[in-house]
Amino acid sequence: MNRWMVWLVPASVLSAFLSGAWGVGRLLQLTGRDLWILRGGLGMLGLLAALLLFLYLRPRLRARPKADSAEKIAEREVDAAIAAARKHLTASGAMRSARLGKLPVVLMLGPSGSTKTSSVVHSGLEPELLAGEVYRGDTVVPTTGLNLWYAQETIFLEAGSRLLEEPTRWKRLLRHIQPRRLGAVFSRGAQAPRVAVVCVSCDEFLKPGSSESLPALARKLRARLGEVAQQLGIQLPVYVLFTKADRLPYFADYVRNLSREEAQEVLGATLPMRSGVVPATFTEQESARLTEAFREIIHSLSLRRLDLLPREASEEVRAGAYEFPRELRKLTDLGVHFLVELCKPSQLGVSPFLRGFYFTGVRAVIVSDAAAAELPAPGPVGSQVALGATNVFDVRQLQVALHNAPSRGGSRKVPEWLFLKRVFREVILRDRSAARITGGGTRVNYLRRAALGAAVGFFLFLSAGFTLSYANNRALERDALAAARGIEALGAREVELPALEMLHRLDALRAQVERVERYERRRRPLGFRWGLYTGAELEPELRRLYFDRFERLLWGGARTELLGALERVPAAPAATGDFSRTYDALKAHLITTSQFRRSDAGFLTPVLLDYSTPSRQLDAERLELVRRQFDFFGSELRFGNPYRDGPVEPLVRQTRSFLCNSADANQFYQMLVLDAFRNESGVQFSQLVPGSEVTVRNPYVVPWQFTKPGWQAVQAKLSDVDQLFGDEEWVVGEGCVGVEDRAKLVQALRTRYLQDYVQHWQSFLKAAGVVGIDAPATAVSTLGRLSSSQSPLFRMFSLVSQNTDVDPSVARAFAPVHTLVPPDSAESYIGSGPSQAYVGKLAGLQAEIGNVVGGSTPEMRQLAMLQASNRAGEVRTTVAEIARGFPTDGGAPVAGQEAQRLLLQPVGNTEAALRGVPAADANKAGESFCGQFNRVTAGFPFRSGGRDAALDEVIGLFQPDAGVLWQAESALPNLVMRQGATGFARHPSANPAPSGAFIGFLNAGARVSRGLFMGAEPKVNFYLRLEAPEGASGVTFNLDGHTRSFTPTRNVSLFPFTWDGRSAQQVRITFEGTDLPPLERQGTWAIFRLFRDARWQAQPDGGYRVEWTIPGAAAPLRGEVKFDPGAPAVFRPQFFDGLTCPGRIVG
Repeated sequence: MNRWMVWLVPASVLSAFLSGAWGVGRLLQLTGRDLWILRGGLGMLGLLAALLLFLYLRPRLRARPKADSAEKIAEREVDAAIAAARKHLTASGAMRSARLGKLPVVLMLGPSGSTKTSSVVHSGLEPELLAGEVYRGDTVVPTTGLNLWYAQETIFLEAGSRLLEEPTRWKRLLRHIQPRRLGAVFSRGAQAPRVAVVCVSCDEFLKPGSSESLPALARKLRARLGEVAQQLGIQLPVYVLFTKADRLPYFADYVRNLSREEAQEVLGATLPMRSGVVPATFTEQESARLTEAFREIIHSLSLRRLDLLPREASEEVRAGAYEFPRELRKLTDLGVHFLVELCKPSQLGVSPFLRGFYFTGVRAVIVSDAAAAELPAPGPVGSQVALGATNVFDVRQLQVALHNAPSRGGSRKVPEWLFLKRVFREVILRDRSAARITGGGTRVNYLRRAALGAAVGFFLFLSAGFTLSYANNRALERDALAAARGIEALGAREVELPALEMLHRLDALRAQVERVERYERRRRPLGFRWGLYTGAELEPELRRLYFDRFERLLWGGARTELLGALERVPAAPAATGDFSRTYDALKAHLITTSQFRRSDAGFLTPVLLDYSTPSRQLDAERLELVRRQFDFFGSELRFGNPYRDGPVEPLVRQTRSFLCNSADANQFYQMLVLDAFRNESGVQFSQLVPGSEVTVRNPYVVPWQFTKPGWQAVQAKLSDVDQLFGDEEWVVGEGCVGVEDRAKLVQALRTRYLQDYVQHWQSFLKAAGVVGIDAPATAVSTLGRLSSSQSPLFRMFSLVSQNTDVDPSVARAFAPVHTLVPPDSAESYIGSGPSQAYVGKLAGLQAEIGNVVGGSTPEMRQLAMLQASNRAGEVRTTVAEIARGFPTDGGAPVAGQEAQRLLLQPVGNTEAALRGVPAADANKAGESFCGQFNRVTAGFPFRSGGRDAALDEVIGLFQPDAGVLWQAESALPNLVMRQGATGFARHPSANPAPSGAFIGFLNAGARVSRGLFMGAEPKVNFYLRLEAPEGASGVTFNLDGHTRSFTPTRNVSLFPFTWDGRSAQQVRITFEGTDLPPLERQGTWAIFRLFRDARWQAQPDGGYRVEWTIPGAAAPLRGEVKFDPGAPAVFRPQFFDGLTCPGRIVG
């Protein structure tokens, strides 16, 4: 690899990335930081890509072995031969414009000794040697490298057998013979054709082992021919010359008496080209085709014997001539096998194909030294050979006469080449079909397709661009027209209070004007260009229409109010006069008339809103729409005033006089000092330190004028008195403040600014606070952040310290903060001794709080809380010691008090969280205790409509003395205590005390336990009497097989029943003497469900009247129920009220 490529390729890649980065940014219309981020990112990608390419290519330069020098020499030999050929072509007058890439090339290949050179020399083309060596003396020498000839506008290139054995030189040669493709791609012409002529000596057929050596030679040559086809991307025509045919038996006898014309006929076959070759059947089909071609050649030779034999007087010669066709037939199988192997197609790409095969040889002829002439043959001989035919010694030529014998005087034998001259001149060079095949090729076709694809892509790109531009411009026109039509409904008169719909329409028109103005003043988007942009035509009319409607809706009223305010300015200032508002009105009046280039929407919009009467009566939505219009008006004034209003000079002079006569420090302070920096962003701690609001909050925004950069800017402004007042001369007029009064005024402004500066940072400290802590776990994380090297609290102190280190008097007011964090400690927020002591104590408190959180038992947490309380005391002591060291002069006490408050807040918040630990432990235990009840009491009979509660679970919870309810005293020690068998109360030492709701739940549970159980078993005794309803002769009550019938005359007293939870299954009430449906309930809690559906009424004797509604009955079923003395009425729906266990039992 060329060493320059190692640097050139990465440099090109880097340049492409940088160019793309520059162009893409402009294409996307990015500006400011976004543009440079894009360019920087693409530039870094380009640099990385270039570096990777350099690292990839450099080892390949270093890794070239020393043996490469021999390959380089070989390559240079090929280059030198090609260069010499080009030089000869260029030097020739006739072929000055000829180039190898534009000329046809015949590539001569073959093994050593196959007479490649002699075949070209004796081809009858009279070739001119361009490069190489042919003769050494009078002898043709073997070709070791390259020989190049030029003949009939064709390059004949002979590759020596050694070159075929060297892949490097061979590939180098193939690169040189590449035809030029661009002309073929972009025109109807074809690339210069390339064909191959393979020379094979007939000796190869006669050698021992030729059945193996000839196919091997064919495969070797096929590999080289395949490389040519692949490199050139063409189906390569191959012509095979079987040379030295005179070595075949009886060849000399056969050709001995041929006339000179007959000796130049073509002995061979030009094969028709085939399409759609199937590799799987190629061998069989091609073998049959070639066998037929050999048969025709041999048949022609056999027929020719009839003419040749009479010419020979020697019987022995005639016999040999007769046998020659038979000898040639013996070589047919071997020749066919060789030709099939030579041009066997590849399934992976383009391949060579056999176009024809021919035989050539020599014969000895006697040439008289006297140069005796021969008589011409009597018969005519065709001068052309029809391609594709196998007409060798055509039968029509049997009439050709014999040659006259030469003179036998002084003579000598010389070789004559047979069957050769017309092969090159009339077969190979005139094969137009083969030329058409090689004139295109896969690479040309690929380039054509690529060029077509690129052209199609380009036109698609243009079409897409024009289509997109057309659609965008149509949309722009449509939107502009819709906005213009929407506002045209506004009449010619001004509107006092614009409607919401009208403001929306005006804002829609403003958006279109702003859009078109942006396109006109900046770079138009690519999607709007392409020669179709219509914004330039729309802009003047849209702008005129918008400002006309803006004047009617908003600006007309605001302008009137503004002028009215100036008219009301008194001649002399009063003590209560509003200097600032008058100044703003005058400035706005000048900006909207003569000084429109000085327009600033940040100043103008608030003033116009203040003087616009409708704006003070509008709701928030309409006010926002009005604000947008004034903002747009203020920004557009810089590009030209849409109105022709001039300043009202009498009012301007009167107002200026008023302002100049009111020239004291307080009135000029806002105008000269603060307004100049109104557009600068203030300082807010949460924006400077993202994430700080988790631990430290400070919503106060310090205006930029009162920051350290603002201090420097204000001082610079105040230091130049002439500039200070000169900046506002266009408002207040020249000489408003006399030269002798300016120094006093500036000093007053400095004093006022200093006071405000201190006040703002004091307010900043007062607004700060440490976020509250709701639990010990939160305290651990909060204290960890506050005691870290990046503590938000100390970063806030650092912000105050740096911004108050601007003047000795300001620094004195904030000396306590400077003690905590010196102004010059920009890299470390905790650098001073007091700060380190405080942070160390805070870290110790955090560790103890961690022990509280990690305690596995209440006792361990209680001990950790005690240790944490001691640590908190240490922090408070440290803060007190730090506070005693705070300076107290100047305004320092204010900053000292706030700093001390902020330092103590983490401790106070942590102590508050610790006070909640016992309650949290109690609630955690209560949550576990209540969870067991709430799952069971969600079912029936505790909740109507729920699923039946499992009896075993109810027993496990409420069984007297054994249930979970009665273990509350041990489960919640020092919180509740048992009061016999009746219920529970708060423990006397409970701290914190359980809530009344939780004690109420326990007592409700005790009531349920007493009512549902008799001893340890779930049983309920009750007494029941039923009254038969109207139409029934009696009523029967059946509880799990225990039956009792009630009639009006029998069993009119209460009858005892017992509900046994372990055996309860069913309850049923039936009616006798009527078809009323029975009342029936199933399950363990069937009796509860039955009485849940009844209506209950208490009686004075302690019993209850019950009543059921019976479907289809005229009157309800009535009865009476009582329970054991002192036992609760467990069947009543209200019995289970209050049986909800609160998870939070404390607090």
